[in-house]
Parts: sequence; C-alpha cells; structure tokens
Amino acid sequence: MKCTDGNNERYFSSAHERRLIRAAQGGDKEASNQLVMAALPFAQKNVGSLFRDLSPEDHDDLMQETVTTLYDCIERYDLGHPARARLYVFASKFLRATAARYLQRNRRLTFSPDAPDMADETDIEKSVFALQIEAIVRAILATMSIRDQDLLLSRHARDQKSTRAEMAERYDCPPHVIEYAEKRAQEHFERTFEASGAAPSAV
Repeated sequence: MKCTDGNNERYFSSAHERRLIRAAQGGDKEASNQLVMAALPFAQKNVGSLFRDLSPEDHDDLMQETVTTLYDCIERYDLGHPARARLYVFASKFLRATAARYLQRNRRLTFSPDAPDMADETDIEKSVFALQIEAIVRAILATMSIRDQDLLLSRHARDQKSTRAEMAERYDCPPHVIEYAEKRAQEHFERTFEASGAAPSAV
C-alpha cells in the first residue's frame, strides 16, 4: 500500500492515499489517523527546516499544532481537483502559516495588522529569517564584555544613540579609548557574524 516518495520516505501510493482521504472525509477516524501519521515526517521536515533554534518545549508545542493542521488539511483536501498535490505537499503552506502564527504568539513576531489569517509565505520567510538573525546577534553579543555590548548597542542599535563623549563619561576614560573599543567591538561582531553564515550586516 506504500511507495517510495521522491524524498526517499515511505508513503502511501496516490490511489491508496485518495481512498483514505475519501474515508476520512466520510468520518473514518482510523483513516484520518493513518494519513496524519504517514504525513507527519514530511510535516516535521517542512517546519523543522525553518525553525532550527526552538527549545524542546517549543518544538513539542509546535508539533502538536502541526498535527492539528494536518487533520484540518484532510478536510480541506479537494478530491475533485484534477491536479491536487499529495496531502503532505498540499499541507505545506498551511503548516508554514501555523508555524508562523505560533512564533507570532510566542516570540512576538509582527505582521502588518491587516494581514490575513493565512500569512503570505514571503512574510513568513522574512519573519523566520529575522528570528534567525536575532538569535545570531544575541549569541555574538553574549561573547562580548558588558562594556562592548553597551558600546555597540548604545552607539548603533538604540533609538537614543550615545555620543563617544557620553560613553567616555559613563566608563570614566578618554574618548579615544571609547573610539578604539568601539572599532574593536565592531570588527569582532562583523567577523563573527560573517562566520555564522548569515548575510553581512552591522549592529
């Protein structure tokens, strides 16, 4: 009843998948469970490729929502559509939107207030990328001294930026020391950021 998918995973043949979907949409809970269990490895790859830095607890919570989304997609699946993709492919955009909404709730990602319930995939990818960059920046800053963190954030990242003279007064040293420390911290940040594989950026 199963075939080897293009991703080298074992999955139902197209004909058997459609029989199960028909049964599931008719109220057969066992058919629904079989479909979800078969599609779940693909769903986990789909979501996991976007959110690699989740804690085990967040990952478990997101997987629960992923399972719920798969059940919903069985109901949404149109067997009358002449070129409908396999269930796990059809479900992919819904899974990504579920993941984005989960992070929006739990990590305070922001979309425009008038965004539809089903967020555009481009918005999702941008939000995911922003989250990954944020995690990289936090990790790099954690390798720096408190003063160097304060220097970079106060001079470049905060809305109310501090002058070198203000930083020199704060740390009781000449302005040229602050200038040297800022340059060194900036170079360290940029080297580490590039080594992370992310796109070049500055704080």
